[in-house]
Amino acid sequence: HGLPAIAFSADFNHFEPADKEFDKVMEFILSNELISHKYLLNVNFISRNYETSKGILITDLGFRIEDNYYIKTENGSFQNRRRIGKGKPQSGTDLFAEAFGYISITPLKFANQTPEGLKELKDKVNQIE
Repeated sequence: HGLPAIAFSADFNHFEPADKEFDKVMEFILSNELISHKYLLNVNFISRNYETSKGILITDLGFRIEDNYYIKTENGSFQNRRRIGKGKPQSGTDLFAEAFGYISITPLKFANQTPEGLKELKDKVNQIE
């Protein structure tokens, strides 16, 4: 609807780091004027593998390789299951930031990343690829 918005995510039952670093993230967003009506900011706090972040990265949207399969239940219906592929995440993505202990900020547009938004955010914080 053209309204500025931010989505925040943290691992389930691992909210303490997000609580500790929320003010730092908001200061980063506001001081660098990252909020826009052109995209939604998606902020991912550190995974449960870390207690404190190594910093904040502007990131692209990463994709995991998934293997979907179905199992037949006792009543004859089928349930969808999936396995997440292993492997090193691509540098510069939110998955890379998560794997290495960084908070990620990703510009999203219509449920996907926006290259223009990614460049705009990186330019605003002077982040080099």
